[in-house]
Amino acid sequence: MNTLYIHLFNFLFQCVLCILFFRVLQPQRPVPVWRQVVAVLSLGIMLPLFISVNYVPPYNIMDTMYRFFYRAGVYVIYLKLSKDCPIKVAVYVALLFTSIYTASQAVLQVPVFFDEPTEFGENLLRNIVYIPVIYGCYKLLPPERFLRITRSRWFLLSVVIICLLYTKNSLFVLNYTGTLSPDYLSVALILLHLFLLGFILAFERYAYSTHLLEQNRMQEIVNGYRMRNLKTRQEAQADLRALHHDMKHHLLAIQKLAQEGAQEQIVEYTGQLLHRSHDYERLVQTGNDLLDGLMSQKCQEAMEEDVSVDVQLDFRRVHDVSDVDICTVFGNAMDNAIEACRNVTPGSKRKIVIRTGEGGGQVFISISNPYEGNLTLKNGLPVTTKAQAYLHGFGLHNIRRTMERYGGTLNVDTSEEGRFTLNLIFPLSE
Repeated sequence: MNTLYIHLFNFLFQCVLCILFFRVLQPQRPVPVWRQVVAVLSLGIMLPLFISVNYVPPYNIMDTMYRFFYRAGVYVIYLKLSKDCPIKVAVYVALLFTSIYTASQAVLQVPVFFDEPTEFGENLLRNIVYIPVIYGCYKLLPPERFLRITRSRWFLLSVVIICLLYTKNSLFVLNYTGTLSPDYLSVALILLHLFLLGFILAFERYAYSTHLLEQNRMQEIVNGYRMRNLKTRQEAQADLRALHHDMKHHLLAIQKLAQEGAQEQIVEYTGQLLHRSHDYERLVQTGNDLLDGLMSQKCQEAMEEDVSVDVQLDFRRVHDVSDVDICTVFGNAMDNAIEACRNVTPGSKRKIVIRTGEGGGQVFISISNPYEGNLTLKNGLPVTTKAQAYLHGFGLHNIRRTMERYGGTLNVDTSEEGRFTLNLIFPLSE
């Protein structure tokens, strides 16, 4: 009777674990309460696996497979009823949870841990082991992971399931018979190495997919800067054309005010005209349309932080730097400079100065900004501390690596008190 209670507890415990784990999968639309109730009741189909009167350890691999896929099938029914998800997603998530649970079981069935529990308390302690494993997997699996299940994921999961089934069956044979034939051991080792090979292939596919996604994201940023530059130029040119068209009228109005001696009205009127040309003055012309858009955007961000920017940047003689690397170098450099100015007391010192020079087959670009506090250099770059978080050490390292890839260099200059100057040296393009 005590054994029956233990099996019933194991059944209920596994039902609770699967319900908690499957919360990672959110319903695509509201699910009626009656379906949720039926879904929970459907888990009772697993009960024969736990309280079968004629239960014997599954010495045969077919018995192990039967129990594995029987359990996974019940989970598929539960997911279809409670989550109303596509059948492909239900099957994948069900197999995934069954694999996680089976792997946890296998850990407790290695010879050093194996011992059939005969007391309820002992069985409870063994089941507690599953809680951190299932909870950890639940937290590491975001819901959006199941929106698109690729072939490589099916392949990897299949390899994992094959290895798990054979390993678990081998453990049953070893624990209940005390022997494991060389054939069993050989196949287990082969499957282990196939699993490792499959894992390597799947990991490489995942890394490649991540690389493509990052490339697409960066290309969207590049296109955004180009479109923003084009739109800003079109708007500025339209304003200038309108201003030029009305220039005669403006001059006549100013002449009339001057004749009347209305000095204050003249100042106000000319101020309004200057404000209309402000957008054109804010445009940065570097000779590279992407860099034009990027720098114009960064100048706008600086102005919003009450930081002035004096730009004289000529990038016409540098042709070999990719769009992504232009964003890496100048995007990080400007972000660092703006952040540094944000931490400086407001006033005339909050100014970023950008200059360009050329000589010796190289283009020299300096980006100078003020800073407050002490500055410590290590390997030629500032050491980031809480007090100097605005220096963005990782950003500067990325800039240096990018510059070195093109045969360029990066160095910093702090000889002028209170100012930090980033010097970028690009080789001239032939």
